[in-house]
Amino acid sequence: MLRDEVNVGGSVVVADWRCDWVGLGIAEKLARAGCRVRLCVNGYMPGQTIQQYVRDNWVGILHKLGVEVIPYVRLFGADGDAVYLQHTTSGEPVICEGVDTLVLAQGHDSVAGLEQELAISVASCT
Repeated sequence: MLRDEVNVGGSVVVADWRCDWVGLGIAEKLARAGCRVRLCVNGYMPGQTIQQYVRDNWVGILHKLGVEVIPYVRLFGADGDAVYLQHTTSGEPVICEGVDTLVLAQGHDSVAGLEQELAISVASCT
């Protein structure tokens, strides 16, 4: 999604459990591309772990772009055109319907094990 290598639908849910700059950046990128974006965060607000002035400015930009922020939710599942979330304090379900694409902003640690295994496999075949 970040490299524009996938087709993203017009209605997007971004599930952000880290509440850092990644979810904010993804939401802004998609909103600027014309998507209807719902940014669902596991904390009390998006970007809560970054510097206050940067966060507040960014949240203002997202507001101007029409990004809907849904706080205090964690991803529970998805199917067809719905994303299911759970409110972190009440435990109640929160359902986003009419969703074309679900984007996960749930960490940014590199996971390259499969890439390395494939490289070894290809090398052994030649």
